[in-house]
Amino acid sequence: MKELSKISSWKYSKFLSNKRFNFSRKLVLKHLSKQFIDKAYNKISKWKGYSSTPLVKLDKLNKNLKLKNIFYKDESKRFHLKSFKALGGAYAVENISKGKKNIVIPKDSSVKIEGSNLTFTGPKGTKKLTINDKIFSSQLNDSELQIKPIEKKVDKKTSVMWGTYRSLINNAVTGVTTGHEKILELSGVGFRANLKGEILNLQIGFSHDVNFKIPKEIKIQVEKQTIIKISGVDKELVSKIAADLKNLKPVEPYKAKGIKERGQFVLRKEGKKK
Repeated sequence: MKELSKISSWKYSKFLSNKRFNFSRKLVLKHLSKQFIDKAYNKISKWKGYSSTPLVKLDKLNKNLKLKNIFYKDESKRFHLKSFKALGGAYAVENISKGKKNIVIPKDSSVKIEGSNLTFTGPKGTKKLTINDKIFSSQLNDSELQIKPIEKKVDKKTSVMWGTYRSLINNAVTGVTTGHEKILELSGVGFRANLKGEILNLQIGFSHDVNFKIPKEIKIQVEKQTIIKISGVDKELVSKIAADLKNLKPVEPYKAKGIKERGQFVLRKEGKKK
């Protein structure tokens, strides 16, 4: 505090604004979806030693810098390290390093390795993957599947591929064991969905009905005519079908009418006032 008061040449505006870039809630949510933020929070809050930390109001510093409010987030007691911890960075590092972690194969599922081809079988079905066996090797130890680079020296490109393969394999194991699911919600007067065999019939505000053909690998259920549940073994295909359906009637920002994913953040706009 004393040292701050001695520095009279500081231009505090430099610390309060960035003329080159302007952050906004809309921009942040464009790159970091609400689902991703919730997933990160749920993961971090379950770490051993995690606890919420308080915001402390620094009144004397407010007065010294002639600002309205300054808050300090006290991280000194979190994880007993007595220092500031950027948990978001730790979470990102954990995700990047996932390639080094073995994948546990559940008891009711199995994996068959044939060179570069991996075949996963479980209660929900079968999924096949192909890896580059010139760069990576796969090995099954008891109930754990390990994938690792053949060369001891790992460059950046190989490291990225390692994490990607690990993620794809983990998605395949989850898909054949419990399956992947996306839930869509219809919002609007007269909006409804009905199943007609292999066709999903949608009434979404057009002068005509929209018929969407359901792929054989995908299962769709309709509840209360306004909730669509999409499930399947292939996570990529489930996500693609959900995206295709949302694109049929994107949510508009004024009354939030359209097709959206459950938990999706919708940036609302205020309509014209009379």
